[in-house]
Amino acid sequence: MSVLLFLKLLHLVNEVKMELMIVEQLFNRLDALDSRLDAIQLLLKVMEVRIRLMESRIDYRFDRMEEQTIVSI
Repeated sequence: MSVLLFLKLLHLVNEVKMELMIVEQLFNRLDALDSRLDAIQLLLKVMEVRIRLMESRIDYRFDRMEEQTIVSI
């Protein structure tokens, strides 16, 4: 009887190991998704800076055009 109990226990241990491997894989996927999210957020910040830079260039050009218009009048 103790051999049967030992085999059942061994089977349960193996099932738990398999479940732990699945959980570990899920955590690895979550880590990968978190890294992707960090990269996307960084890219978003870069895009925001580029947009602000383009806006300031446009403002500068309009200011220069206004100055030239005033000077030519």
